[in-house]
Amino acid sequence: MKDSICQLAPIFNSHRMVEDYAKIAYEPAIRNYNRLTMDDCQAAKDLAAWRMDMMTKWSNLDIRNVQGTEPDRIHVDDSVRVSADIYLNGIRPEDVEVQIYSGRLNYEGKFAQRETRVMQSAAATPDGWHRYEGEIQPTEAGRFGFTVRILPHHPLLLDSHSLGLIRWAQPA
Repeated sequence: MKDSICQLAPIFNSHRMVEDYAKIAYEPAIRNYNRLTMDDCQAAKDLAAWRMDMMTKWSNLDIRNVQGTEPDRIHVDDSVRVSADIYLNGIRPEDVEVQIYSGRLNYEGKFAQRETRVMQSAAATPDGWHRYEGEIQPTEAGRFGFTVRILPHHPLLLDSHSLGLIRWAQPA
């Protein structure tokens, strides 16, 4: 018992917990606050205008033609190329992050484990559609699935989920 306490006390203690919390939460928050408030809060004003633009245009985003390479068999660590057509409704490509959401599926066909990979814009059409491409690699044997989603992206936005905006590809 004493040996366990000696080994674990340096790892699991309130001092380390406060240090971790400061590094993970407080320091990024104060850096972001400083960036937002400099130059008479110009960055905060720009972020507010960007947020309003996202809120007004987000509901008309669309995802279509989600496709993956379809070899006869996919082995663990084989690459699967994924592509999708994205309609951004006037939103700049740099203001969104298009992701492949993939992972092992359970017996119901739902994600049991998942990971995300950022897709890159490969081409744009005059009518506002953008072709995005990316690559995933299954890391385990068994049922595997993927879909595509869009999240807002801004350098001053600490958490892409904080706006409550996300657009998922709809099943065909």
